[in-house]
Amino acid sequence: MGNPIVEMMNMQEDSRNEKLARILGVSYDELEQTKWKLDEEKSEEGLVHHLLIVFEKNSPRNILDKIKGLDENDTVWLDPNELANKVEFDDEFGGEG
Repeated sequence: MGNPIVEMMNMQEDSRNEKLARILGVSYDELEQTKWKLDEEKSEEGLVHHLLIVFEKNSPRNILDKIKGLDENDTVWLDPNELANKVEFDDEFGGEG
């Protein structure tokens, strides 16, 4: 039997990634085929101004080409509330928002 805390954290990460995929305009499976990291741009006071989704250059280009808002550095800049609002909306109403 697995560790329930680890299982819960994995479920939360999967849920976040599903919502992120919808925001980016790709399927969950497509997002999972890419290599990316989530980073934050913060002020000196620690206030988060942007979430950065940074894709590695070796991610499949055919999937990267589908991603909404991808810049020339293979990065998507999101408002810090966008993912949180998407999560709340989806959880409350069961839709895509």
